[in-house]
Amino acid sequence: MKATWIGQGGLFFETAGGSRIMIDPYLSNRMARLRGAAWERLVPADERYLKGQLDVLILTHIHDDHVDTETLDRLIPVQKNPIAILAPQSVWAFVRERYTGAHNYILFDHETEVTLKDAAFCSVYAAHSDEHAVGVVLTADARTVYVTGDTLYSRRILRAIDRPVDYMFTVINGAGNNMNASDAARLAKAIAPQHAIPIHWDMFRDFGSDPEEFLCYMQDSAVHAFLMEHFCPITL
Repeated sequence: MKATWIGQGGLFFETAGGSRIMIDPYLSNRMARLRGAAWERLVPADERYLKGQLDVLILTHIHDDHVDTETLDRLIPVQKNPIAILAPQSVWAFVRERYTGAHNYILFDHETEVTLKDAAFCSVYAAHSDEHAVGVVLTADARTVYVTGDTLYSRRILRAIDRPVDYMFTVINGAGNNMNASDAARLAKAIAPQHAIPIHWDMFRDFGSDPEEFLCYMQDSAVHAFLMEHFCPITL
């Protein structure tokens, strides 16, 4: 399985069997238009990810940098075949009404498990200002990936992760009801994945953080923590 960080909380996965999975794409500059200069995007969007074909689209919660209608308005209509759109209750009805079509809109609330082609998905609790927010556990190609989504540290997460994790993608920006680097490191050490990658620190001037702080907190751990570059796939 290959993973690509597409900025903010967005990720793109491609399995050996060809399944193409996208989580929370933010590929516009909508936040700046809505909220002003402090939300100007710092990472240029790669237009290729607005045109590619998908099998699964996951939207973890209702906030505008995760359900970005400017991105979705371009991405969903270009899909040549129906796709599976997984979303919790706070998002599901909205996207189902806005995009209609023959897509498979799946209500992806806490503890829901869905298998689609060669990949399995489990939604897990996220402690966020959207009470329906989820994290995602993705299993494919003998790898298990945990994407925290936007969340604070919560012991409910530890109870929800009921299997060994190979790669953990974690929020670290410490604002907007999200873990800071210290709490993200605590959670990573408790879950004990083989690898931990900080995301959601990069996009906005006043709402970012230094990922090196997370790496420093992880130095005394057996977990291999490292940084990813935007739009550069890695093999998991």
